[in-house]
Amino acid sequence: MRIRYTLRAQSDRDRIFDYLVARSPQGATNVLRVITQCIAALSDNPLKGSRTSKPPLRTLWAAPYPYRFFIGLRPMIL
Repeated sequence: MRIRYTLRAQSDRDRIFDYLVARSPQGATNVLRVITQCIAALSDNPLKGSRTSKPPLRTLWAAPYPYRFFIGLRPMIL
């Protein structure tokens, strides 16, 4: 599965990192690593996460941190 970020998702990720790095560079690195791992895991398991009331939207938490991702699944036409 190919992972693509929306502009808003990229902006949100950058703002989270900028906020955290100003307070704790090591903490920012840890959070970014977990976020990256969560997103990468979607390549192997695109249905990871929980269903929402708005299919095909799913949600995934970056545990143990309080960050939640919304994943929109789109079928690919080959």
